[in-house]
Amino acid sequence: MATACNTTDFSGFRSKKWGVALCLSLWLVLGILFPWIGLCSEDWFSKGNEFFANKQYRQAVAAYTRALDQAPELIEAYINRGLAWNNLDQPDQAVSDFTRAIEKRPKFAEIYNYRGLSLYNKGDADRAIADFSRAVTLKPNFAEAYLNRADAWAAKGDADKAAADYDKAIEINPGYGGAYFHRGILLKNMGRLKEAIADFDAALRIHPEAADMFLYRADAWRELGRFVKAIADYTQAIDINPQLAEAYLNRGDVWDEKGNYERAIADYSKALEVKPNLVEGFNNRGLSWQKKGDLDRALADYTRAIEIDPRFVLAHFNRGNARLAMGDPDRAIADFTQALSSDPRFAEAYLNRGNAWNDRGEPDRAISDYTQAITLNADFVEAYFNRGLAFYAKGEMDRAIEDFTRTIQQQPDAAEAYHHRALSWVKKWEASGGLPSYLMHALADAKAAYRLSPQNPSYENLVRQLETELR
Repeated sequence: MATACNTTDFSGFRSKKWGVALCLSLWLVLGILFPWIGLCSEDWFSKGNEFFANKQYRQAVAAYTRALDQAPELIEAYINRGLAWNNLDQPDQAVSDFTRAIEKRPKFAEIYNYRGLSLYNKGDADRAIADFSRAVTLKPNFAEAYLNRADAWAAKGDADKAAADYDKAIEINPGYGGAYFHRGILLKNMGRLKEAIADFDAALRIHPEAADMFLYRADAWRELGRFVKAIADYTQAIDINPQLAEAYLNRGDVWDEKGNYERAIADYSKALEVKPNLVEGFNNRGLSWQKKGDLDRALADYTRAIEIDPRFVLAHFNRGNARLAMGDPDRAIADFTQALSSDPRFAEAYLNRGNAWNDRGEPDRAISDYTQAITLNADFVEAYFNRGLAFYAKGEMDRAIEDFTRTIQQQPDAAEAYHHRALSWVKKWEASGGLPSYLMHALADAKAAYRLSPQNPSYENLVRQLETELR
């Protein structure tokens, strides 16, 4: 007796992308601290403010520098030049300017807040927290500094301290929409989705035209499985900001989850119009093409994602799956191997590379990869099942039975595992010369498989054959 052995795989890792700006209300200092500055420096300072207001930050830096050449004690120019550097993504220069300003005005709380933001942008959360703490010490009702310190605590993984600081910011300013928004993000990341939505609701009552807030609330609805509400919020975000690529991307994911691949592809394509190098857009559109059965277009999208970012793990993984489905295990193995070189703990890549080795007729290599997947994830039911199939193919029935048993323990309704364990018992029965107990084990498993999946004719046929043998 024999049956086709079909391995199971993981095909379809999509990525999500979104962004939230750290709270930075750029207070442009207007020259009130030093009314005695000379005309020339004042002109350059005013010109810098004009450039800054028009978002011409490089010109603003040049103008503030000219002002400082004339008036080296002009604190406002250091502050505003630091803000301009920050907006140019030059945090080191920003920190330097804020530090010079602090040396001249050590009790000015806002400067510590600004420097803390620049340190945060550098990835130095500890020094950022120290600056935000100094800011709230100097100015206890400084809601923005509490919010920024909360973001830094969240970046360090200290949710309790982050929540306390968000709470304090809201206590100081109950109308602070950004604090509700950022606390909602924290709660969402903690899995407290309904509380997160309540905070996003509060933030949107204050800022009803904030596209990012609709985007995050949509993500929370999606995680709750409330797809209609998620789509409505993504659509609202797009209406407010048609250039918000992440909203198209994530709405596409919802359409894909609902099985509406045409709409998913349309949204991913729109996201790519807005951001032509959005690797997640190519990756996720590739998955939708693959689900529609268009492997050539899927392969093209995965390849484009890899061209943009050669170390994009998910695109290598998904292209490997597409190549495996196209009957090209050699190139699939190359893709899975590339994914694993970037992420050695990617258990699903080991599983699917094992499947590719299996398709090449190399069960030992397949078993090695399945075993590595299990080492990384001891509850990886697909890896146990597929390894059981590989042991069955090698004729190692005891080890096959052991793996099918582990599969059944973790997934009691796995009809395939019962069926293949029955086949393994049959092989042991044949090898033993007809030991009845093996055949009885086989029949019990065959009946379990048939009971779980009565529409499968192979399962029914095996039951009937085994009952005939036992008569």
